[in-house]
Amino acid sequence: MIRNPRSFVALLAALFVAVPAVAAPDATADSSAAAQPLTYLATVVDPLSPRPAMVSHQVRISLDRLSSQERLKALEQAMSKNQTAFTQQVLGAETVGSLQIGTRLPIPIAFASRFEDEKGSHLLLIAQRPISIREIFSSSPRRDYPFTVLQLDLEPDGRGSGELIWAARFRSLKDGGLRLDNFNFISARLLDLRSVEAG
Repeated sequence: MIRNPRSFVALLAALFVAVPAVAAPDATADSSAAAQPLTYLATVVDPLSPRPAMVSHQVRISLDRLSSQERLKALEQAMSKNQTAFTQQVLGAETVGSLQIGTRLPIPIAFASRFEDEKGSHLLLIAQRPISIREIFSSSPRRDYPFTVLQLDLEPDGRGSGELIWAARFRSLKDGGLRLDNFNFISARLLDLRSVEAG
């Protein structure tokens, strides 16, 4: 059980529990639809920017494919060890797409899974964020939060909303659950989320 108020962490728990329901390609399944490249656009609003002039950026998410069920299980096992290095090792072995925020250089997406329910389609994306030289030499505690995590919630017409945590880390709990820590405490909202095909 995930003890975290963020909905995308509950999604990660659902993926771990319901691996057969994950729409992810593998060597034996007919996954041509899932394997088709997907592109999503959205607007992210920085919750820490000063009001009333909130800072927003365009987000472009490009997915070449979804991660396999085998990769999902490897990620679950790595996170259960409660050592960030194991999770980084698993995520560093594959790239499934890219994430670009504003005019920043794109960063590779290391993991992407999709979960379907009665409300629509939900995608969980994890990237290893670039650690700046300043973070390294200043011994900033932020460097201990090496992941960027996104959840996309999509309706059948390809539109929806989502959340983004720029600097995150995963921690396993004694009861076998998982916690996601957000360095900034507040996640950023992804607004006007849409697939390119949705216009």
